[in-house]
Amino acid sequence: MKKHNKELSIADIEKLKGIRYEVDKEELKYALPYWYDKVRNKKIKDLSDGDLARCIRQDIFLEYIIPVVIERIKKNQQQVNYMKVNFSKNYLRLNLYIGKKP
Repeated sequence: MKKHNKELSIADIEKLKGIRYEVDKEELKYALPYWYDKVRNKKIKDLSDGDLARCIRQDIFLEYIIPVVIERIKKNQQQVNYMKVNFSKNYLRLNLYIGKKP
């Protein structure tokens, strides 16, 4: 039985896509590798808004991340302002995904 996308973790998606995750312990001294290593085993639905924002900024599995972001926006209109501020570089991409023009 296939898991719903938001039930997948980043590690699950890596496996689906045939990506082998390896990290050098030295790399974990840096913020981005440390963060990625910390969140990759969480289900997408359990990622914080900040984690989702970072995934979008880093172009991490957007086809799985964006639907969760849209779902959260629909549930809480305050998220829209957060999205505009934090996803300014990717705002056009998000608008195109949900079918709106900026």
